[in-house]
Amino acid sequence: MKKRYAFLFDLDSTLVNSGSAGRWAFEQVWEEVFLRPHPFTGIPFTGGTDIEIIQAAAVRDMGVKLEQEQIERFFSRYVEVLPSKVALLPDNSLLPGVMQLLQAISSRDDSLLGLCTGNIEAGARAKLAPFGLNRFFEFGGYGSDAVAREEMTAHAIRRARERGGDDIRVIVIGDSIRDLEAARANGVKVALVGTGKTNADILKALKPDLFFDSFADWETVLIKLIEELQ
Repeated sequence: MKKRYAFLFDLDSTLVNSGSAGRWAFEQVWEEVFLRPHPFTGIPFTGGTDIEIIQAAAVRDMGVKLEQEQIERFFSRYVEVLPSKVALLPDNSLLPGVMQLLQAISSRDDSLLGLCTGNIEAGARAKLAPFGLNRFFEFGGYGSDAVAREEMTAHAIRRARERGGDDIRVIVIGDSIRDLEAARANGVKVALVGTGKTNADILKALKPDLFFDSFADWETVLIKLIEELQ
């Protein structure tokens, strides 16, 4: 059956409450690789891409952006450190209703699941692994694809269309202002969920196509997502 719908999910605070693991790993790796105190205090992680975040830290700390070799050295060590930080997360870090929602979407012949996350792909896979979520996502757009979230989102949409056809109906699902801005910049629908760090009233004021307090009532969430794309 031809695919009609593509659901592109953000990761941190949308699927899994794992933002602290990434920050812990960033802080440790910065100090190991660059031999100086980490500069991440006060730098926002929400909605940013991994490369965008470390470049902001580099400008703050050293006054210049990192060279490609430095970026590669940083992330080579990051993917070694990250799993140990993810292992420290509490058992309830998988957000309510996520597993059931992903299982329901993946069982549909007319639907595709993809990631749309600022994490580099290896980092995203490390964060999903303890919860058995990697099996749901064969493709995505990642922070390793692009620095700008809008361009990263475009990669996720392109890959969805490569798999499902040019007329597939796409919705980006996230928890931040940046998720919404990137989806709209690419001309696709967006659903926001209030499980992240951004106040729900702020998200609702942006007038996303859909808003959910959480995915706990996953059956209703899925019905509304499908209705929005029809």
